Amino acid sequence: MTAHDDLLGRWRDRLADGTVDGCMQAESLQPGSFCTVFEVCWGGPDCPAGRLLTPEYFDGPADFVAFVRVVELPRCLEQLCGRPEACEPFPAAEAHLPLAAPEVRPLAEQVIAVADAALAVSEVTMYDAEDVIAAFNALFSRDGAAEFVAWGDLSAVFATASITDEFDAWSEDAADLLDEDEPQMIVKRLLEAGDFDPRDAGHVEMARGLLSWFPQP
Repeated sequence: MTAHDDLLGRWRDRLADGTVDGCMQAESLQPGSFCTVFEVCWGGPDCPAGRLLTPEYFDGPADFVAFVRVVELPRCLEQLCGRPEACEPFPAAEAHLPLAAPEVRPLAEQVIAVADAALAVSEVTMYDAEDVIAAFNALFSRDGAAEFVAWGDLSAVFATASITDEFDAWSEDAADLLDEDEPQMIVKRLLEAGDFDPRDAGHVEMARGLLSWFPQP
């Protein structure tokens, strides 16, 4: 039992009904959301199929940690270690440990331990989420396979270098398509002036429209 069994159960339900990627949709963004930018390499260490950079939006640090524990950690361990035989349709992270290389297993166990410790208390803080991210990145960023490259409020997403590059490219493409009073262009000006407020419902609503232009799963 943890203090956040409801969140863990919610993510298990989303696994079962195939809706876990909803956190990557702009519609999931709310004022004050805990946001991350997740970068994953497709096709092996040399990324022959390219890299994917995805903003993600959560109800708070606890929701994020539960997502890592139930969804992202097992998903990445399966890519790294292989799928256990005769396992459940969505095996837990622990099911992958017997397949892990000797240098991988203690790092994977550390992610599990840090996440479980965070979820054992009633209030999961930003610092707890950062500890989970540090443990996760220590495991999966060693060969460039996957890592969280930014986290915090929505401003952290927009400050990520790769997102900024995509945003600049989008701005050039959209300049001839959108009027200056379109919500997306208003957000662009707010960001450039440093006046964007990730807790302002109006700003966030306009940001959803902007983020929906970016590639999403």
